[in-house]
Amino acid sequence: MFATVIPTAPVLFEISNPDGNGTYLVDWSDVTGATSYELQEDDNYSFSSPTTPYSGADSQYQVSGQGGGYWYYRVRASSPAGDGPWSDIKWAAVDSDAPALFAIENDDGDGDYLVDWSEVTGATSYELQEDDNSDFDSPAVRYDGVDSQFQMYGKDTGLWYYRVRASTATGDGPWSNIQSVGVAPDAPDLGTISNPDGDGDYLLSWNVVPGAASYRLEEDDNSDFTSPAVRYIGVDTQYQVYGQGAGVWYYRVRASSAGGDGPWSGFQSVGLVPSEPHLDTISNPGWDGEYVVNWNDVTGAESYELQEDDNSDFSSPTELY
Repeated sequence: MFATVIPTAPVLFEISNPDGNGTYLVDWSDVTGATSYELQEDDNYSFSSPTTPYSGADSQYQVSGQGGGYWYYRVRASSPAGDGPWSDIKWAAVDSDAPALFAIENDDGDGDYLVDWSEVTGATSYELQEDDNSDFDSPAVRYDGVDSQFQMYGKDTGLWYYRVRASTATGDGPWSNIQSVGVAPDAPDLGTISNPDGDGDYLLSWNVVPGAASYRLEEDDNSDFTSPAVRYIGVDTQYQVYGQGAGVWYYRVRASSAGGDGPWSGFQSVGLVPSEPHLDTISNPGWDGEYVVNWNDVTGAESYELQEDDNSDFSSPTELY
């Protein structure tokens, strides 16, 4: 006759994890007569949802890659007679990792874009900060919650920086990498160009665009702006043109900021009539019917019309050329 005895509870030793990372050893005493051990882990002291990271003959278990938070452990020994009682509970504190903040896409440069980051194991919430400089010396909290992304709407013009961190039961984790996104200014409204006398002097003006640091004004002789010339770059919202040549001239303007270049305004055009030619003195020393009528070239002129009359009032002119 012989009797089998259920094993006693192992002694679960204190878990050492001074650097708070996810790698540490869970160790317990050997129990006489034990053939195996079962180690349970949970994120709460009551073990309401335990998992079994280890079951076997060894009396220790190496944890690696554990997520942030408090992790609780208990172990029991087993033999052919059955399972012994659970040990005392020990715990390990693991700091959360930094999330990976993804590049922010905003190809159209508007104020609507998604800020997105990786999930952190064990995280209970995330804090997203925003600033207008990469040193984050005056940050604003844009989001605090359990989601791993935040949709921005209607953000002001400028260059904006973001970082995020995860929090667990043990506290706040380290900050993520920094990502930036540019929000470009709106298009200015280029005013109608007034030039009733058709000369080469006229004013171009447009509205102030919020957040704009400068404006760029372009001019071309066609509305497609295939060969534009830069007429002005600066902070003013108007530009005075002087001495422009004859023709039809097209203009457009855009605003720029640290967030990038905004879209072009609608174009405006202005038509300029040519200046009058200077008719040279007509030489005809022989008083015959053959002589040359000559005048200067006029900038922007496409053609010339020469009239003749037998009186200086040109009351009955004929077109010679």
